[in-house]
Parts: sequence; C-alpha cells; structure tokens
Amino acid sequence: MSLVGNVPVGLSEVVGGLGVEKLHSLMPDIMQTATRTDISPHVRDGYIMMFIYLPVVFTDDFLPYVGPIIPAILKVSTSSTSSSSHILVNAVC
Repeated sequence: MSLVGNVPVGLSEVVGGLGVEKLHSLMPDIMQTATRTDISPHVRDGYIMMFIYLPVVFTDDFLPYVGPIIPAILKVSTSSTSSSSHILVNAVC
C-alpha cells in the first residue's frame, strides 16, 4: 500500500479515537468531498477509501452511512480517472 493508501487508514483510526460524535460531525464533509469533481483524483480517492476503513473502525455505528455513501461509491466506480474504483467495488461486493 502506498503512502496515499495509508492516509485513509490512519485518518479513520484517528477519527475512531475521537469517537462516534466526531464521525457524525465529519461524515457530511467526507461524503461531499468524495463526490467533488473539481479536486485531484488522488485526493478524492483518499476520501473514498475512507469508506472502506471507517466501517472497520466504527462497526455498527457506521451503519447509518452505508446507504448515503452508495452514490459516491457508484460515481467513483464509473470514473476512469479513479485508481480506487476497483478497490471499492471489491470491498463492497
């Protein structure tokens, strides 16, 4: 895993350490940034990859976000510039 791939893991762990309330306050921004098209693909991929690691950290507390993140996952999975789309498809399936 590259350094870029490690950042979402570490950030997810940090958010986990801050608690579920911090997750609730950050998720709107994470979901919004994950779907932005005016940022570099590698930056967007980092946010998208958090959707893989946050559920591991927060388990059942992440369940309310499963439905809302699906549009972002579908959007990135159809993007030819996204390097994480194959990772997300495998993670979801």
